[in-house]
Amino acid sequence: MGEALPDRGVRMSRLLVLACSATKSSAPGLMPARNRYTGPIWQTYRAADPRGELARLTVLSARYGWIDGPTPIANYDQKMTAQPVASGSERAQQLIELGSFDDIEEICIVGGHLYQAAINPYLDAIRARYPGIVITRICDQIGFMRQQLRAWLNSAACLQVAA
Repeated sequence: MGEALPDRGVRMSRLLVLACSATKSSAPGLMPARNRYTGPIWQTYRAADPRGELARLTVLSARYGWIDGPTPIANYDQKMTAQPVASGSERAQQLIELGSFDDIEEICIVGGHLYQAAINPYLDAIRARYPGIVITRICDQIGFMRQQLRAWLNSAACLQVAA
C-alpha cells in the first residue's frame, strides 16, 4: 500500500479525511497523496500539521476512493460526482487496506456536500463495528472550512501538550 509513517511516539487516535482537490502538483509519476494535492484545504493542513503528527491523514479521492495520505498516486483530472466512488465490494476492500480502526476515537471529514455524501457508506460500515467513534464533519464555505480544520488539528495539539 503506501509508505509507513514514522513512529513519533504519538498515539494516532484521530483520523482526518480530506477531500481531494482540483489543484494538484503536476510532478510526473507517482507521489504520496498528501503531497499531490495542493488546494487551499491542503495548504491549511500542511501549515497546521507540517509533520503529520496531529492526526492520521487519509483522503477521499474522486479517482481512488478512500486512501491513506502516504499512498502514491498519479496526477489526474476527475471531479467528484453524486455517483459512488467505489462499489460496495471496492469500499470493503479499501476499508481493509486502511487497516484497523481499533485505536481511532475520532474521525474528522473535511469536504463539500458531494464528499460528505460519498463517505457515508464507508462510515456506516465503520459505525457498525466501532459505534463509539466520534464523527466530526467540516462542510462550509472554504474560508470557514480552513478555520475549522485548523481548530480541529490544534485541539489535538493541546491534548498532546496536556498529556
